[in-house]
Amino acid sequence: MNFLSCLKTDLLRLLRSKTTWCILMLTAACPLIGYRFFFPAGEGTTAAKVLANPFLSGALFGSFLFAAFSVYELNRPAKNGVRAICRAVISEKKEATVKTVSLLLLAVISSAITSLLYLPYTMFCLKESFSFYEYISMAGIFLLPTLLFAVLTASSLYFIFDRADLSFLGFTAFTLLGLGDWNRDSYLFYWIDFSGLGFSGDFGNRSIYRMAFYSRIIWLCLLAGLWLFSVLCIRRYESGLLRSFAQNLKTVSLPILSVSLLLSGSVLWVNQPYMDHEKGAELSTVESTGGGMSVYMQEETQNEQIVLSSTELELFPEADSGTVFGKATYFLENVSGIKQNCMMKIAPGYQAEQILVNGEEIPFTDLKNDYFILTKDISFTLPEQREQTLIVTYRGRTQIPANAGVLSLYDEVTQEYISLSGNHVLPDLQTTVAQDCRFTAKVTLPQQMQLIANGNDYGVFSENEDGTKIWQIKGEGIRSVIFAGDYVRTKIEGTDFPAYFCYSRLHERQFEELDITALLRDTVNYCSKTYGSLPYSEDFTLNIVMTSAHMQGGGASGNLSYMGESFFTAENLSDPNKGGSAQEVIAHEIIHQWWGIHRFLTDPENSDWSSEALTCYTSYRMYKEKKGEEYAQKYYVEIWKEKYRNMKENFYLRNPQYLQHLSESQQTQLEERIFDANIYAKAPLQILKAEKLVGGEEKMDEILRGLFQNGGTQMPPYLIWQDFLDACGLTQEQLSLEEGEQNE
Repeated sequence: MNFLSCLKTDLLRLLRSKTTWCILMLTAACPLIGYRFFFPAGEGTTAAKVLANPFLSGALFGSFLFAAFSVYELNRPAKNGVRAICRAVISEKKEATVKTVSLLLLAVISSAITSLLYLPYTMFCLKESFSFYEYISMAGIFLLPTLLFAVLTASSLYFIFDRADLSFLGFTAFTLLGLGDWNRDSYLFYWIDFSGLGFSGDFGNRSIYRMAFYSRIIWLCLLAGLWLFSVLCIRRYESGLLRSFAQNLKTVSLPILSVSLLLSGSVLWVNQPYMDHEKGAELSTVESTGGGMSVYMQEETQNEQIVLSSTELELFPEADSGTVFGKATYFLENVSGIKQNCMMKIAPGYQAEQILVNGEEIPFTDLKNDYFILTKDISFTLPEQREQTLIVTYRGRTQIPANAGVLSLYDEVTQEYISLSGNHVLPDLQTTVAQDCRFTAKVTLPQQMQLIANGNDYGVFSENEDGTKIWQIKGEGIRSVIFAGDYVRTKIEGTDFPAYFCYSRLHERQFEELDITALLRDTVNYCSKTYGSLPYSEDFTLNIVMTSAHMQGGGASGNLSYMGESFFTAENLSDPNKGGSAQEVIAHEIIHQWWGIHRFLTDPENSDWSSEALTCYTSYRMYKEKKGEEYAQKYYVEIWKEKYRNMKENFYLRNPQYLQHLSESQQTQLEERIFDANIYAKAPLQILKAEKLVGGEEKMDEILRGLFQNGGTQMPPYLIWQDFLDACGLTQEQLSLEEGEQNE
């Protein structure tokens, strides 16, 4: 019999088996686990709950079913004592290939049945936000490949070990490579599990699908190569492993194909394009500053002899490929009269293509010195001329930083959604910035996208014949934060300055029902009443922006306050147990307009003092007023105390002599926890202590109002720690947190 005839016979045999249909039904039932018990994509969005979690659960638990079934089927001739008879009819290699391909086809059938089974319910739950592209992507990129990989892995292990028990144990051990938190620094390990995935229901998930598809290609190469290698291990004529392997090597094509596939997978792994290849900055020292802990991660690279007066940018996000092309023009003044070395910080996934100074091309060096904060340096030399026009063209792909929680995507470019900030917008020239520095950008976007950006003027500049639009942005500073998608921009009524809420059109009906603008209005009005109004007008409005769930958290920049869509779900906005992680997160990011944007807190002598200190304190005060003292104590003060106490009790802080025994990754994680505890817990606790010492809340409001309106005295316009101490009439020693206060 030829191969196709054998395959048809074996597949029909499997489809007539009750065991086969039992496996298919159990696999089809596995997504049910994702509705109630297993939430690998979290519960931040409805799409995560009814689409991502079921498919990821189906993939994980279905893989175990197909692995067990594969081992069972491959071992059945040996168990029944008919292996010798079977191999008298068909060769060992053909038999192995036929059985493996039959099992792979069953995985395809199972994926199709499972996908069709849950389609109606998913459509019903997601309603207008349902997308066939999203549904097919989840089935085709997560469910199907995982089942296929389970068959390939289990088959390979069986051919190598020639034992059912060892094969399944080996599969279980291999599965651990794709599970757990230990591998979170690389999406490439996620062959079976994408836990921690921020799944969007409003702005699409193409960025995630791109990474997942790339990792699937890698694992397909690696596992196919392993399977071909395992075929060389199939026992022949009752011989052992080594003798059989030597005999099978005579089929030269098998080892060649195996090695080729394994090498291809390895090359793809090493050259993956979606994550910064560097491990991050080495954090080997810990310095004490103002009673807290800080780490200095990079050298100062700013050249004070070069002054930047304005920047112009042409930006072309290329949605189909997920890349960005930019042309930045910097207007500079060399006040030294001599040549100057200059640095430019650029995103690691970007490459500078050309640098021109006054029309002349100059050489440059990409230092490839990636930092943890997702930046690298480009070095070049500027000429001695006083007036200079520097033009930089660059291209690249947004990347996620090493050691940063692989699936937190702050910057991405897709057909449905664009989010660009920092060095992903344009390179940061390390010069002195003039006080009146201006930024102008023209961004080319698809027709259906609405641009949201910080600045005092942005809108459609022109429309192109190819259906794209050119948006123009004007503002102060050196660059803008850019969001683009199918946005609705709604004015928030009842505020003493113009404020707008920008959200996905898919949520228009839900937000109207939730009256989410009430939460936003209350936050703006509380801060305006307590500290003072902000200088916004119809020409320079405050924009509160809903971003993709891939952005876990939020931020503020200029006249933008933004946070991920998971914070805007009906469940989060109505759950009283969410405390500072639901409604309050939205309020927190808006409060940063007062503490962070219009009054910035920093101190070179005390790294614990930041805008987070007064933002956290203000959130606490606002929700104490809204929900009572008991609520505020439970969800703010007690959380601060616990976080700070856990940090102080850390073994390595109490025994710094052991820090050197930690790996770089472990040091990085430790420093992150220290930094987080100091700015989000210690600093607010110190302000709370100051409140008691100055005479209560009203007196503290008066002090903070004065600081907000008048600014600092020692480093204006910044507020440093000493400014706060002086305004309160207190000393550093009076605000030290004693052991008893931490635990009271």
